[in-house]
Amino acid sequence: MLEGLGRGFKVTKIGIKRYSACRYEHGAIDAIMELVQAHGLSARDVRLVEIRLVRAAFPIIVEPAEVKYHPQTQMDAMHSMPYGAAVAIARGGASVDEHAPEVIADPNVQSLMPRVRCVHDPELEREFPARWPTVVRIETVRGQTFERRKD
Repeated sequence: MLEGLGRGFKVTKIGIKRYSACRYEHGAIDAIMELVQAHGLSARDVRLVEIRLVRAAFPIIVEPAEVKYHPQTQMDAMHSMPYGAAVAIARGGASVDEHAPEVIADPNVQSLMPRVRCVHDPELEREFPARWPTVVRIETVRGQTFERRKD
């Protein structure tokens, strides 16, 4: 029972997540919030958000589309890239508070989700899993395009 006591502490293997979302969403959320802040964007400015991801992310945060674009529960929202992108734009964050039922139902967040498109980028696969790269491109209603990559 005491074997290994004092060696190999499990706490050193714990990861701390910045957002209350699946780890595959974190890079995209970072990129979105940086672009929104850098360019003074609001939800009404956004025409399209394209998020390029590695294939491994799709069954967790992109598919099935009917669940990921219409989350009903906090757990659904925490595993939805369209929701994560929308809440980051509409609310400026993705904490536990931004995954509350009233935020999931917020019309501003709901209206942004259909404007999020997730696509597989085979180029990103070359670096995964050493890095978890993602590229976010935001197109505005005024025709501007902003892009940011996060590893």
